[in-house]
Amino acid sequence: MLGRVRAIVETLLRGVALGAAADAVRRLSDRSIVELDGTLRVGLAVGVGLAIGAAVAALAVQVARLARGEADRFSAGRARLLLIAGVAALALHFAMLQPFDHDRLRVAAGIGLGAYAGASALAGLARRWAPRAVRAADLFLVNAALVLVGGEAALRGLAVLKPSPLLTQPDGSAARRVDEHRTAPGTIRWGFPCNAEGYYDEEFVPRDRNPAKLLAVSIGDSFAMGRVPHGWHFTTVAERRLGGAAAVYNLGVEGIGPREYAYLLEREALPLGPDVVVVNLFIGNDLAGSESPSRIRARLWLDRENLLVYQVPRRLLALRAGAGAADPETAGRPQGHSGQEGRLTDDEARERFAWLDDPMREEPSMKPAAFLAYERMRARQLGGPPNRKLAHLLHHVDEMRRLAGSTPLLFVLIPDEFQVEDDLWREVQAGLPGPPLDRDQPQRLLGEALRARGLPYLDLLPRLRAVPPLADGRRHVYHLCDTHWNARGNRVAGEALAEALAERALAPGR
Repeated sequence: MLGRVRAIVETLLRGVALGAAADAVRRLSDRSIVELDGTLRVGLAVGVGLAIGAAVAALAVQVARLARGEADRFSAGRARLLLIAGVAALALHFAMLQPFDHDRLRVAAGIGLGAYAGASALAGLARRWAPRAVRAADLFLVNAALVLVGGEAALRGLAVLKPSPLLTQPDGSAARRVDEHRTAPGTIRWGFPCNAEGYYDEEFVPRDRNPAKLLAVSIGDSFAMGRVPHGWHFTTVAERRLGGAAAVYNLGVEGIGPREYAYLLEREALPLGPDVVVVNLFIGNDLAGSESPSRIRARLWLDRENLLVYQVPRRLLALRAGAGAADPETAGRPQGHSGQEGRLTDDEARERFAWLDDPMREEPSMKPAAFLAYERMRARQLGGPPNRKLAHLLHHVDEMRRLAGSTPLLFVLIPDEFQVEDDLWREVQAGLPGPPLDRDQPQRLLGEALRARGLPYLDLLPRLRAVPPLADGRRHVYHLCDTHWNARGNRVAGEALAEALAERALAPGR
């Protein structure tokens, strides 16, 4: 009786495998697959075809066995085979079908289940023909699968017990991501020590003890944190521009997004009693990367960037090679980003970082080809259908408005470099298929949504485009081959912010 039940279960599994492989055929024409490299698409089509053939043959054999009343003797072995096939499907997804997308995952699942069906049908013959080889392969593959699964579980457990940038997951919880990416107090950045809370600024003084007429708190990611000496940071520029009438606190944390902005607003910005909170939205990340909560949860497990058995070795190798972090947002920083040198005066900073006064003297932070590929990727993301991305970002905006209560918010819209530099935009466009992209669409749509909510905002795109070009025809407001402002860009942003704060940032549509 038990053997009969096993045979029925195996028949159902092979039927599921056939259904998954057939579904994978339909997924091959979906947009997320069509966007892949042509050679890879051909390989996937061949894999799906083989999976269907294997599943059909395996199901036919199993139905025939079931009709003859044959028992199934290999349930334990097939359980191990199913584990191997599942891990292999995930490996295919992680290796070749990234970033995570449901259609790509289903293609990988169809190929993996089809492979399981075919292998399970041949298991009996293989055991008779080459029993030692089958046992060796079984032992190796099962243990490899267990090591990978167990290793990932162990690393994630360690990340919970002891958060660190080495163990960070881009889609982890808001509190965890902030804790992982917050700079350690006292860390020297560009010759300036971070304060007791780990922020790149002077020590914070609550509103009731702050003599400034206006207290503003600035929240954001690496743009807000800044990649220039403190005296050139846009919040410092704004304070100087206002002649000491305002204090602008910098709560910037690298590697975070709108979900974490809401967390910082509630937990750290509002307790300071600010007159206004400035929320810096970088179009390149905060709009292009905005996703629904359910998709974020799925990405936490199914996106390679969140896979610690993949990321931790890469980060360790990068650290050993002195390359810094392993992702485009934090790789290739200009020299002098951090270190143990003492606090620098402005004159010392100018001497050490010649590009502060002359951006033409800066060395590139990334290889030009890698930077161009990165900008093209973001241009595709921003130029695609905006409805879902914008809706996800606005979900966090509405949450911040709710949390802020009576405290005014000012949203600062930070453009990507390809939106500012005309020659970079031409290079980006030249490498993108399809019709031309709408370069200004993100700011236009986001501005309309903020105006409809009565929320004031400062769009920096016109201000940055108005900067006069230098001798080579470029405006040079971003670090060279980097996605962050240099001293020139920070000055423009700081002056614009000072003007907005002078009006207390209360006029809708600014």
